[in-house]
Amino acid sequence: MNKYRFVTPLTIEQIDELTQWVKCKDLNERTKKRFRSVLRSHAHYTKDELSEIEGVDRDTVSLWITQWETDGIEGLFDRPKQNRYPILDDTQQDILRQLLTECPHSSTEVSRLLEERTSKQLSPDSVKRWAKKWGFRWKRTRKSLAAKRKPVLFKQAQEDLKAFCELEKQGQAQVFYFDASGFDLTPCVPYGWHTVGQDPSMSLPASHSKRLNVLGFLNKQQVLVPFLFEGTCTAAVVKSCFESFCTQLDQTVPTIVVLDNAPVHTAKLFSESIPDWQARGLFPYFLPSYSPELNLIEILWKKMKYSWLPKQAYENFQSLTNAVTQILQQFGDKYQISFA
Repeated sequence: MNKYRFVTPLTIEQIDELTQWVKCKDLNERTKKRFRSVLRSHAHYTKDELSEIEGVDRDTVSLWITQWETDGIEGLFDRPKQNRYPILDDTQQDILRQLLTECPHSSTEVSRLLEERTSKQLSPDSVKRWAKKWGFRWKRTRKSLAAKRKPVLFKQAQEDLKAFCELEKQGQAQVFYFDASGFDLTPCVPYGWHTVGQDPSMSLPASHSKRLNVLGFLNKQQVLVPFLFEGTCTAAVVKSCFESFCTQLDQTVPTIVVLDNAPVHTAKLFSESIPDWQARGLFPYFLPSYSPELNLIEILWKKMKYSWLPKQAYENFQSLTNAVTQILQQFGDKYQISFA
């Protein structure tokens, strides 16, 4: 690699995977250097700069980049040394597989338990190599409510939403997605870029504050009708938002509003108003429990909290309010969502 040659541009998935390995507490520092160097080469750090940052010679940096280009992630891990680790028989491999499933968050713990159960010693790095050999991948564990929902109701809701979208395409209905979300001075930013030598911990300000609530009606055409307020989100507040939304409806076709089964949506005060809304062309459609991924407005809240709100928004509550308001006002123009 000459001085100004860089790695082939990385995909978002590759950047995410490399970043996860850099953050992995069980990974040794010499291997992390290789991951960091690939990421920095993608950011157009030269070979000389990488050599100085990581304290290695230029030929070593060249070798790392070549290994990445040739073998991907696999090429950046330490090469297994002959007779360095004991070979596992089939039974011991089965135990290791089971331990990887039972303790997916710590290769060190897997290594300890394997020795405890089989008397075989494997370093955490060797555990990782076995895991990758079997197709395991180091990925963020995400929360899921899928185990709590009823599959039959979930599938029926998917079919209903598909039918609603067909009606909308034919000009026979409008479909909006409704939900509420709250914003305060506790940031929702798990990752961020830092300059070389900067403290890797996130430097976002954070403090307790009152809560800014946003209720919104969103459709796939990037039309957003938001309502902002401070205080508790009660059935009376939600009812008031629906009343206001009713005055803005296109009366030529019915409007279907998709929402979840939150207590404020099933309260008596809210339910009693449904017949009146239906007479005015608004038809609420309640999703089955534990099905947040079917409500497309959830994408908006995620984008706002994790991508669109700037660091400066968390300086004080007024800054947060201004930033949230600006995003809502510019949604559909500067800020857009792909529903593909």
